Amino acid sequence: MSIRSTVVACVTVTACVVLAVPAQAAGVRIGSPTPKAVGPAKYTLMLSGADHTWSRAIKLNCPTDVDGHLHPFGDQACADLASVDGDPGRMHRAQVKCTPEYGRLTASLSGVHAGRTVKWSRTFRDECALYGATNTVFRF
Repeated sequence: MSIRSTVVACVTVTACVVLAVPAQAAGVRIGSPTPKAVGPAKYTLMLSGADHTWSRAIKLNCPTDVDGHLHPFGDQACADLASVDGDPGRMHRAQVKCTPEYGRLTASLSGVHAGRTVKWSRTFRDECALYGATNTVFRF
């Protein structure tokens, strides 16, 4: 067997082996979108009453730390925020019937999501309207 024949045979065998390895085994995900930046998210959530007559705030770290998080629905709030890239304004409004209570309040969020700073604030007619628009994020 000549050197040229040996080289051609090696190249052919190598190409067959490489092509026979499934793409998934090589860590390639065919047809999947590129994953988004992942990392911990940290938020400060604040609610304040009309004319700032009262306020309350809480820290939310995602993923939640079961030993230290204070948000009563921390896991779900993190999932809600992750689904909209940290922007509560992009949440789909839940279909809830609210009685007009007119206890105006302002909800604010600031923090870091996927390595970028996020800020959001909006005034709502009452808690029912707030919860319908922000799911569990401001239920504390």
